[in-house]
Amino acid sequence: MDEHAKSSDVLFSEDNSIIHVSGNKESVGKILKTSQGLSKVFGYSKTEVIGHSVNILMPALFARKHTEFLERFFKTGRQIIFYEERNLFATHRNGHCFSMKILVKQMPNLLEGIQYVGMIKPIVSE
Repeated sequence: MDEHAKSSDVLFSEDNSIIHVSGNKESVGKILKTSQGLSKVFGYSKTEVIGHSVNILMPALFARKHTEFLERFFKTGRQIIFYEERNLFATHRNGHCFSMKILVKQMPNLLEGIQYVGMIKPIVSE
């Protein structure tokens, strides 16, 4: 594990959510599994999101751009979000948007192909 990930408050926070997403062309963006934190952070149960597009966790504008990003990634292979902690927006099940920190890593899997793991922590304003 790289040094940034070891010190990341996203990775080791108690109120985080970890989401595994398919990176295979035929099922790209589909949620494969999640941590228990998904319910606390997004208001969904695991069964409500598994098999659905990760875009359901994003505001509509970002969801459209995310689909374009995935399509462009498959054409070019250019990665701009992986391996760096970023501040983005997400959408809770009840419809409100919130700020979050996200760290996305690529995880090749011999049985299931390419997967991406997103480690998400909401940003709480004080």
